[in-house]
Parts: sequence; C-alpha cells; structure tokens
Amino acid sequence: MPGRFLTAGGSSAARRVPRKRRIQLPGHQDAEAMRDGLSERKFDLPGQAALEGFGEGGVQNPSVRGWLVGLLSCAFIALIVPYVDFAMRCTNLSLNLLPASSVLLTFVGVLAYNGALARWRKILCLKRQDLALIFCMTALINPIAGAGFMSYFGVETMGQMYFARPENRWTELIQAYIPHGLTPHDPANPLSNDPRPVEWFFSGIPNGRAIPWNLLAGPYLCWCAALLLILGMYLAACLLLYKQWNDHERLPFPLAQVPLVLMDGMEGRGDHPPFFKDRLAWTGIIGTFVLHSWNALGDYLRNWPTITLKYDSIDWTYLTEPPMSYLRPLAFIVFPSVIGIMYLTSLEVSFSLWFFFLVVLKLGVVVAVLQFGMGTATNTGPAGVVFYDAGTGACFALVLASLFMARHSLWKSLRQALGLEPQPPGDPFSPRTLWLTLLVCLLGSWLWLILAGVGAGWGLLALVILLASGVGVTRIVSESGLFFLQLGSNPADLLSTLFSPVHMGSQNFVMLSVWSRSFAFDWNRSNPMINTMGSLHVGSAARLNLRALAGGLCAAVVLCMAVAFFSFYGTGYLAPGGARTFGWNFERYPVGEFNGIAANVSQIEALKEKQRTFAEAGKEVPESELPNAARPQWRRGAYMLAGAGVLFLFAFLRTRLFWWPHPIGFVMWMGMWPLQRMWFSYFLGWLCKALILKFGGHKVYQRWKGFFIGLIVGEALATAVWILVAWLTGLTDGYAMHYD
Repeated sequence: MPGRFLTAGGSSAARRVPRKRRIQLPGHQDAEAMRDGLSERKFDLPGQAALEGFGEGGVQNPSVRGWLVGLLSCAFIALIVPYVDFAMRCTNLSLNLLPASSVLLTFVGVLAYNGALARWRKILCLKRQDLALIFCMTALINPIAGAGFMSYFGVETMGQMYFARPENRWTELIQAYIPHGLTPHDPANPLSNDPRPVEWFFSGIPNGRAIPWNLLAGPYLCWCAALLLILGMYLAACLLLYKQWNDHERLPFPLAQVPLVLMDGMEGRGDHPPFFKDRLAWTGIIGTFVLHSWNALGDYLRNWPTITLKYDSIDWTYLTEPPMSYLRPLAFIVFPSVIGIMYLTSLEVSFSLWFFFLVVLKLGVVVAVLQFGMGTATNTGPAGVVFYDAGTGACFALVLASLFMARHSLWKSLRQALGLEPQPPGDPFSPRTLWLTLLVCLLGSWLWLILAGVGAGWGLLALVILLASGVGVTRIVSESGLFFLQLGSNPADLLSTLFSPVHMGSQNFVMLSVWSRSFAFDWNRSNPMINTMGSLHVGSAARLNLRALAGGLCAAVVLCMAVAFFSFYGTGYLAPGGARTFGWNFERYPVGEFNGIAANVSQIEALKEKQRTFAEAGKEVPESELPNAARPQWRRGAYMLAGAGVLFLFAFLRTRLFWWPHPIGFVMWMGMWPLQRMWFSYFLGWLCKALILKFGGHKVYQRWKGFFIGLIVGEALATAVWILVAWLTGLTDGYAMHYD
C-alpha cells in the first residue's frame, strides 16, 4: 500500500514486514482511525469519493440558514477574540487548533437550536451540511483575529517604531529597510497636534481624540493582500493533497472526529449510541465542566481549595543536582481535552509523543552533557539546540516523504491540468483550477515580497520554506490530532542560519524577518493550512459540497479581516494604558525580537565599513575578524540533516519491522515548549486507551468514546461560561484553560 510506512491510519498489519505473511497485533486495530471502526476496505475511487462526499454522489449545499449563522458567527468571533485574548487575558480563544468557540457553536447548534426547533418546525433546523460549514468557517478564522496573525502583525509593523530609542538605533538599523507604505507613522515633530497612530496604540488614546482609522487602513490592506495570497496558496495545496492523504494513506484526522460526532445529533449513525443520549458522554462533559468551574471559583472566593492540575515545581525541588538537573524542565500538567483527543489517536502515535520526550530526549540531553560537554549543570541549552535542530530537519524530511508518497497523485493531476490526460468527472475542482490557483498565489506572494524590497531569489526561497512548513505541521496534525505544536524556525531564521545575515544583506534580512514573523502564525501553532485541511475532511465526511465549503472559507476570511481591523485596533487604542498592558506579545516580545534584528544589521553595516577600509588598502578582511552575522551556522545545518536522516531511517524501518515506533514524537522536537507542557497528558491519554483496549476490547473502546469526546466538549463549555463570567465581573488575568 503506498505511503503507509509513515501513517498510523490503519493497523500495523498494513506495513510491510520481512515475512510474506502480515502480522496482526491483538487489540492493535485503532477503530477510531478507520472509517466507522471497520478494518481497511478497498473501494473503487468513484464509489469511495461518493461515500466520503468528495464526488458528486450524495453531496449537498448548505442552506441559507447555514450561511447566515456561519457568517454571523465569524463576525462575532472576530469581534470578541482581540478583547478576550489581549484585554481580559483569561483563557485565550485563538491558541487552540480545535477552538472552543467552534466546538461550542456545534454543540449549541445541535442541542439547543435543533433540539428546540425539532419539536416545533423541523424544516428550520440546521442540516448536517450547515453545521459543517459553520464549524469550518469559525475554526479557520478563529486564530486570525488574535494571536495567530493580528497580534504579531500589529507588533511587527508598529513595535519597531514605538520602542525605538537613540541608544538602540532602531530607526537607522530597522525602520530604514521597511517600505514606508507598510507601516503607520507618527509625526516627526513631537509637538505636532496630528494623530499619532503608533504611540496611541501602545500607550492609549488621549481623551477627546479619535482613532486614526485612515492612517491605519493603507498598511493594513497591504498586509491583508499578502495574507489572502498565502491563504489561497494553502487552500490550493490542501485540495491537491487531500485525496492522497484521505483516500490512499487513510490519515485519521482525529480533530475532525469531534465535530462529526456532535453533528450526528440525537439520532447517531450506525450502531453507535447518539452522542447527546450517551450517559458516558454527559459524564465527561459535566465532569470536566465542574472540574474547571471549581478551579475558576478560586478567582472570586478567597482561600478556595482548588484542584491541582499543574505541577511544575519539580525542577527546583527534586531536580536540583546533576545528573537529575539535566532533566529540567519537567512539568506534570493535566489537560482533560488533550487526554480526550489522545483517545481518538492511534496508540503508536500517542506512545511516540510522550516516549520520545520523556525517555529519548531526556536521556539524550544527559548523554550530550556528560559525554560530550554540551552544557553545564545549570544550562543544558547547547544540548537542547542539537535536538531542536534535529526535530526541525525531521519536519522538513517529513514534508519530502509526504510529497514523495503523493508523487503519482500530484503528477497525474498536473498532467490533467496541462490537458495531457482527461480530467476526472465529479471532482468539485478541476486540477487546472487548483494548479493555476497555487501558481497565481505563489507568484503574487513573490511579487509582494519583491515590491517590499526583498531580492527575487531570497523571496522565492522564503515562500518555499513557508509552504513546506505549512505542509509539515498540517501532516502532523492530520495524523496525530495535536492541539498544540510549534515549529520554532521561520523562513528568515532558516535562511540566516544556513546562509548568514551578511550574505542575505540588510534589506533582505530585515524585511524577511518582519514578514516571516507576521506569517509564521505564532510559530505555526495556528497555521491556517491545518484547519483548512481539517475543514476539507469535515466537509467531505458531512457530504458538504466542497465548492460551497471553499466559498464559505474565503468569505469567512474576508469578513474576519474586515471586522478584526476595527476590533483589534479598537481594543488597543481604547484599553487603559494601551496595548503595552496586554502582556508579553506587546512589550517583551517586540523588544527582544527587534534587538536581535538590530544586532545583526549592526554587524552587517560594521562589516561593510571594515571591508571598505581593507579594500582601500588592497586587502581582504581576515577570517578571524568576521562577525557572527557573517558566519553560516553549518553545525546547526548538520544537525538538521542528521534529523532528516533519522526520519528517513525510521520510515524505512517501519516498512520492515512492524513494532518499530512511530517517528512523530521525534519530529515534535522541532518545538520543545508544547512537548514540555503536554507530554504528561499524552501519556495519560495513551494509558487510558491502552488499558481499555487491553481489558475491554473494541466494544468497550467504542462505548467509552463518547466520554472522552465529552472531556473536550466540557472544556469548551467551561471556557465560554467563565469568559462570560470574567467579562461580567471585570476580571483580568484569571483562571486559564488554554494550552500554553
């Protein structure tokens, strides 16, 4: 079977083993990773397309009610997310790949809206296709208005001006290389009475002055154009890869299973009990809601005995002396919803996630420090960089492996787009449309970078890295269902690591750094390509016309950008003390980010002056006098290549040894922070599922599935309720349920 050596979508028996007969592990079939808990079946492609809703057979368009509710929900989310995430700072709504707002809308849409109307006038109920459209639209735009895009965009375009001081020289080292039309500007004269958009955003608007919308609109539209081109590129790439990932590799898409189960409503599908009539499901919902509510009461009642879900003080109590100190940081944190999603993930994936962190990584750090001297008793950072770079290389190797497995599908669609083969009937989009959209968006993004002052070669490399990063994190989430992951390297970071800032030049380095951070979507934890691919799976499984779905996603993004313009800037300008009071994103982050950029540009300019001096004397600058900014970090590049090699080795061994561990935990080293926070919940989810399958079998597993999905729904419900309570009471920095 093509491409099965990396996936966990089916049983381990599907992987090739040395013997001719295939081995089936008892209890290893992960029913949730197969359609409706069945073993693998082979369908003819037209029949399978119709079954999944991807072809013409059985698909339906959403109703007018679905469109109306979806658009209103998107506008409401874009309106409240900036205030909730930045001004209230309790539970962030935009830091989750399975947003609480989208889960709650589906939950309420089925239980309250449809449940009430079903007894009165059933024709007014939301169809399954309506619910799918609403969920997909809101899930895609949820991070854009908050920490996924707007916060970094706002800081990157205005932070380097507000925090500029004569001593840091940001005006000449950073601002000089950013085109004037991409950023708002304050009047040069400090005594001028003209509007000051940058100063007022960070420090608060003076009484009697209006928000300078006209000065903000121009730069915002320029960046929105870049965002639309990137999202179009992601959408086309998802549509080109979806059939391969879903039909041939059978990726499980665990996150998509939650809304699909909720959409079954009161009737259910097949032999499984309806979710809303499942007592175990309600036990999970109520139990998680009560747990979080109990802890949230600690914000309002003095000396309230909260239930500890986070234990991260072990670093300074037990891990104080070598070699145990090399295991830091080590935290034990319980996230009920993460335990729930691990129940929907294959055992080999959930095992890999905690095993490669707790055992392989921690032991690797100890060996690196003790045997190779990479670090000290109090600082294991150098050793950590080795594993981080290895994970980054493994991520891009995963992209290459995924494209290699999809080579036949992509080549066939390309030949169809060129007219060399007949186009398949029944597909919602022709291959020509998809490839043309990808090409136009890629060229448009490239032209945008060139107009912003980036060299053509550097701009093209940055776009390739950005698209590869999106494919990599999307592949990981489609296979594992992770709520929270990060790829710590953006295009500018990788280019400066492999080529050096001096080789890039000041203009390319500064502009690509600002562009990369704006479109890294919080280190890829909120990358829109992830939810775009998930939306295609939800829409296909719900038999929603994918043309209507694509139109809904585009409409949602445009509407979100329009509303977020007013909600984001309004939140910053009208907050007492301005955006500086919003925390790390708006104060410490920009200072650290631009200090690093300025330090590299300062070295670039100093080297130019030194080269000019040496050139006048007919000499070259000695190697010993070159600054760090002129030295490519070949060692880090070697670590990345080693990580890529390990990933390919794992992929090969999984085709030969059925018991070989899944490499996804190794790839997750690309961003250590999520693993540090989540590993214990991964372990608990794996343990629960392993015990249930071991002692209860498939039927008991299916019986408890509602309970674990209930953990996710209960947390979403608690999030919404306690955000509302915090807003009514004026509480800020209260009990948080997000993953950070």
